[in-house]
Amino acid sequence: MGDRGLDYLVVSHPDVPHAGNAPAIMEAHPEATLVAPEYGNDHELYRLDEGLHVAEGDSLDLGDLEARFHEATFLDAPVSVWMSEAETETLFPVDWMGFPHLDEEALKFVDELGGEFEASRLVEFHGRVLFWYQYVDVAKTNAEIDNLIEKFDPETVAPSHGLVIRENAPEYMALMKDVTRTIDSQGRIGTLG
Repeated sequence: MGDRGLDYLVVSHPDVPHAGNAPAIMEAHPEATLVAPEYGNDHELYRLDEGLHVAEGDSLDLGDLEARFHEATFLDAPVSVWMSEAETETLFPVDWMGFPHLDEEALKFVDELGGEFEASRLVEFHGRVLFWYQYVDVAKTNAEIDNLIEKFDPETVAPSHGLVIRENAPEYMALMKDVTRTIDSQGRIGTLG
C-alpha cells in the first residue's frame, strides 16, 4: 500500500478468521471505510454495525476496478456476502472452494503447484469446515454450482482459504460437484485443527 493508505476494509461475514482483526485494522487505518454484509444483525462483536452495509447488487468504485457484491450461494455463516470484480473477472466466494495447503505452497497460485490438483483437498475443507454439505440435496446443490459457473464464468477464483485459481477457474468450480457427491457418500470428516 505504501503511503496511499487503505480505502476499504471489506468483511465477508462476522466470523473470527474473516472479521476478527477488523477493529484493529480500522484503528490502524481510520481513513478506511469498513464494509460489511447488510444481512442480519450479527455485527456487534466485530463492530461491523459501524460500517457501510452492502447486499446483492451493490458495488464500490475502485477507480479502474469495481467491486460488486452478491448474496452468498454457499454460506459459512448466515450473514455472508460474496464479491466479484468485472475487469479482472474475479470471483471472491469467501469459504466456498477453500482448501488446506502446505506451508511451502503459501502465496502460490494453484497452477504453480507441482503435479495435478487433488480434489481431496476440497473434500477435506468442505467436509470439515462447511460440514452442512453432508446434509444437502446433491442434485440441487450441483445445479447451483452450474448456475454460478454460468453467472460468473470467472477467469480467477480467489477463496478466503486456500490458493487463488487463475487458470481454468470454471473447471475447478465444476469439480465442486464431485466434492458434493463425495461428502454426501462419506458424511462429515471431522474438524480441522
